[in-house]
Amino acid sequence: MEEQPTALIVMPQEWRSRLLDQLSGIRANILIASSCSEAVELLRDTPAIRVVLTDLSLPDGSWLDVLNRVANLNPSAEVVVCARMADERLWTAVLEAGGFDVLVEPYQEGELKRVIEAAAASRRPARESFSQFNSLLEEAISRMDQIVQKYPDDPMLQSIKRQVRYVHEWTRNGRRPSKDQVRKLSFGVMASRAVDDIDRHLAQTLYSLANYLDRWVRAEETESLVLTESGKKAS
Repeated sequence: MEEQPTALIVMPQEWRSRLLDQLSGIRANILIASSCSEAVELLRDTPAIRVVLTDLSLPDGSWLDVLNRVANLNPSAEVVVCARMADERLWTAVLEAGGFDVLVEPYQEGELKRVIEAAAASRRPARESFSQFNSLLEEAISRMDQIVQKYPDDPMLQSIKRQVRYVHEWTRNGRRPSKDQVRKLSFGVMASRAVDDIDRHLAQTLYSLANYLDRWVRAEETESLVLTESGKKAS
């Protein structure tokens, strides 16, 4: 049986009931903190935490304070920011600061499940080979071509198609894209939402590709790497 992820909810009591209601049907070990200081204690005592869902504002800090504490105490965990309203500035701030996603009320069990599972998996020791990434990429290209043919006037879909093609060019011959290249992309969280109603499987594929790229960007190596089937540097 697959191990259940451990998730930490950092949210004042008056705001978390609706979130907990939707989490009741999700297989996860849930820990609760009402403030940034309580979250710090749990992060210190529970290294198994893989996902942190934090409110935008807390009695003793903000989502950014939580993210910084997670980076220091449990860098293997991902941070998801929960908000009652969100705009493009918040999305950009969270992603640029190293957050994993933004969830906006009303919370939906399916969306929570998808985000928690993806966040919990994103930092597990990577055993996937480059061939698996390439297989996902080829599938995304094929499906995007079909969708753009069906919706030729949708600028967001056109943009996603171009970006997926860019990744194909950048990773040709097994090369890892540079940090600057990956930072120009936006087909991950927001793009997967754009196609979710059209092709849910493609949305998950885009999400998985974004996770691969995010792991590569966060890698300690800064030189150009060539990935072999085993995921090691080619000599």
